[in-house]
Amino acid sequence: MSELKQGLLECQQICDKYESTIGGFAQGGLYVQFCDEVINMAFLIAVCDENVTAAEINLINNTFDKMVNYEMLIRRYGDDCLSDDSFLQKVPKSVQLIARAEKADILRETNYLSDAWRLYQFMEQFGNVLINCSGARLKYAIKLMEFFLNGMKEYIYEVEARSGVEELPKIKEQRLEDKMTLFARSEEPFIKEINQVLKEIDELVGLVNVKKEIHDMVNLLIVQKIRAQKGYKTANISRHMVFTGNPGTGKTTIARKMSDIFKYLDILEKGHLVEADRSMLVSPDMGQTAINVRKMAEEAMGGVLFIDEAYSLASTNEGDYGQEAIDTLLKIMEDERERLVVIVAGYNDLMEQFLDSNPGLRSRFSKFIQFVDYSEIELYEIFALYCKKQDYILAEGTQPVILDKIRNMKEINMQHFANARTMRNYFEKVISNQANRMIEEYGLSEDENALITIMVSDL
Repeated sequence: MSELKQGLLECQQICDKYESTIGGFAQGGLYVQFCDEVINMAFLIAVCDENVTAAEINLINNTFDKMVNYEMLIRRYGDDCLSDDSFLQKVPKSVQLIARAEKADILRETNYLSDAWRLYQFMEQFGNVLINCSGARLKYAIKLMEFFLNGMKEYIYEVEARSGVEELPKIKEQRLEDKMTLFARSEEPFIKEINQVLKEIDELVGLVNVKKEIHDMVNLLIVQKIRAQKGYKTANISRHMVFTGNPGTGKTTIARKMSDIFKYLDILEKGHLVEADRSMLVSPDMGQTAINVRKMAEEAMGGVLFIDEAYSLASTNEGDYGQEAIDTLLKIMEDERERLVVIVAGYNDLMEQFLDSNPGLRSRFSKFIQFVDYSEIELYEIFALYCKKQDYILAEGTQPVILDKIRNMKEINMQHFANARTMRNYFEKVISNQANRMIEEYGLSEDENALITIMVSDL
């Protein structure tokens, strides 16, 4: 058993020991509270560099036998990241309760609260492992953890120093040094809108690396905007982007969010998104393709032109005018770079062929973002989200069945599996099954439970 696992087991035994004395917790509830507070600490320390790594998430999952990802953590603890009343400014409730219970239970000469200190030591141990697990000890992460541990340490010392339990100390109100980013502190009106878009992106399932790329890009664009406002020189950065990945991995969704961000930053006047594909750009008639491309570009002017399956434009077939579409698009991207952003998307390997189809094409794009396939757990979360949005609830026992269905769908349609799109189709099939079952079992009954519940048989 690892040191962390052994330490956690000892903490569980301590929590179980005091649970009935403290009261107010279901069986095992005090230990659950403690684990939640350790994970809360870990997430806030991990996220302080705005990049929660896979190693940090794996450490949490392996230690606590969880199956969480970044999105679950951000939903659970994310609102606390920049809070004026952050968890890191407090003493964990579980530590407070056990310190008080242990103080009341002491019948020996020493006042040393060994159980409370063991909880403290585990939090310190876990925090240090977390800070080191990504290979870089960040000074700010260390400072955050020290601040948090010092508050806990002072509290335990004060409980020990009291002669009785009638006057236990209140937690001192302490404030962390302001850790808000430059753009979060700014009073510029556009910041509120951008933060809202970023929040919507962060709440999407999966896409951890994509979110990091978007945050990095937005930070750069905001700083460039502020530099310009102050009269400093700014770099001439291309804003055209390449999105690579399989269908249903969120490329169009992120393109829409980026169009909003460009609008709020005054980079684009309208900030709308126009979708195009080969059928809308390439014509079988000589000379018509260039006209089609210019027409679509004009429609998108002041916003984003999003070309899905852009690789299909690169064709070497005789009589095919796909290359003409690429050449025309390349000139527009250069001439209208202040008024138009072009985002091209498609499969990884095929997009390489597209970028090599014209010597100057690759250099026109400043950002290359890969959209990886969703994991089985993430696909389940997407399915559950569809249910929630449409006012359905999943009955007990449905999760393992849905996960099995997802595995089967991926195995059967390995080359054509469309990720979130497949989940949408599956959801529609499930609610159709649910409707059929309900009519058969209840007729036209208006039983609300039946109306909203998805059972295992519906899957």
